[in-house]
Amino acid sequence: MTLAAVAIGVSLIALTAMLTEGGGRPESTAAAGSGLVGSPAVGSVTAPTVLSPEGLADGRAIGPRDAPATLTVWEDFQCPVCGEFTRQIEPRLYNDFVMPGKLRIVYRDFAFIGQESLDAASAARCAGDQGRFWPYHDYLFWNQGAENSGAFSRPRLDAIATAVGLDQAAFDSCLASGQALAQVEAETAEAQSAGVGMTPTLVVDTQVMPGAPLSDLQYAALSNVIKASIATHTSPSP
Repeated sequence: MTLAAVAIGVSLIALTAMLTEGGGRPESTAAAGSGLVGSPAVGSVTAPTVLSPEGLADGRAIGPRDAPATLTVWEDFQCPVCGEFTRQIEPRLYNDFVMPGKLRIVYRDFAFIGQESLDAASAARCAGDQGRFWPYHDYLFWNQGAENSGAFSRPRLDAIATAVGLDQAAFDSCLASGQALAQVEAETAEAQSAGVGMTPTLVVDTQVMPGAPLSDLQYAALSNVIKASIATHTSPSP
């Protein structure tokens, strides 16, 4: 998904931004959060109960390159609603669309909440250098705490690196280089330039979905848009 493609949906993004205060998350959903509060113990991480289908992973995308539909997800690893989306909605998308080969999900950084957002996104990119972006992504969203409270301190990022089986020396070197951080900052700036005003922002091909689909009704709406995209890009059998 290019910046130009995202820009096509800027009018719908504006509608999404109207739901926010100060260009952030909706107050109501941010308050509800993920139910994870405080700062978890240093070095203690919780294993995800559902993992992304790593066999279908392709860098920071998951699903076949030739899938007829693409879902671009702009997220911040500290965003509580993004955590709910990952834990509740993405597994349904995997089962309904990704594993049947109909959908490709592309993760994009909009790391705006604070330094821990930047640190977590950088760590996920460094995990991606070792082919482990999606397991690291899953662990981050299953180990959220109160924003900027130390949930994504360096010791906990290291603990997640250990949990997903990273080469620690390579992980350390990647973070120390600053290259991953520069990439996160550049992509976040790209999101801001495109008018992305909240997380998660979901773009099916070029259609922006206002709000996060955390209910059955909202998931049905998202599913219908994905199905329409699949139908548009799938040639009928002769």
